[in-house]
Amino acid sequence: VSTATHFDLLPKFEKETNFAIWNPVLALISDLKLFFTPDDADFAKFQQFIASLTKYNLDRLGLIPHDGEDDNKTKLRQVITGLALYSGNKDVISELAGMYEDDAMKIHPELRSSVLLAKLRSDSTVFTTYLEKYQKVADPNLKDDYLSALTDDRRHVDELIKLLSEHDIVRPQDHLYLFVDLIRNHKTREKAMDWLYDNWSDVVEMTGEKSLEDYPRLLATAIRTTEEAKRFEEFFTPLAENPVLTRTISVAKADIDARLRLLSMDYADVHRRLLELS
Repeated sequence: VSTATHFDLLPKFEKETNFAIWNPVLALISDLKLFFTPDDADFAKFQQFIASLTKYNLDRLGLIPHDGEDDNKTKLRQVITGLALYSGNKDVISELAGMYEDDAMKIHPELRSSVLLAKLRSDSTVFTTYLEKYQKVADPNLKDDYLSALTDDRRHVDELIKLLSEHDIVRPQDHLYLFVDLIRNHKTREKAMDWLYDNWSDVVEMTGEKSLEDYPRLLATAIRTTEEAKRFEEFFTPLAENPVLTRTISVAKADIDARLRLLSMDYADVHRRLLELS
């Protein structure tokens, strides 16, 4: 069954209010995201499709949490808000950016990550502010929120890639998350991949092999082309002799092969079906 059939199935869940049901819905959306990048001519139409899935619950829940609301609403709001941001919903971005406070602890904790992200999308000048605050704040959750917002940025590519080598700025426990976010950011992914290949010895030294296998495992999830797959194969196959990496590299290769086959089989169908939507 082609991935294109997801376009017919997903609208059936537009008015679903149970957070638990949205977990498989998100999996279907993730399947579709594989076929689109912001450079695609029809990416805006794909964003419109995602926005249509969020409208009912966005109108019903709003962006601001209410005292005493149940856990289901809180978790569903986070999902819907994340999708609205992905869809580029200008009203949502504007409203969230308007909730920004220089003292981020004053922002509702359930909204803080989204608010910081929306503010940076609206005002690129806060990039430097976020980077300074990431280094200074003590609260680990707040550090995570600042780093997450920073790595969403599309305009400070070189500064973000430079952070991968600045171990005096990025905490060791944050480095893997930084790398993963950068290979998932369309504007930084290629340079982040280059960084890993060029600085592998640095990663080995930094991790002490404690979480070394996570880097190729997560890199593999971002590979989308035969050229990227070939580079992964040529670089990591010799490293598979390391017992720490043997199984991870084997599984990663199989994952890459399966993804490339899926892209080859369904790409045209997915884009054609999107264009057929009214």
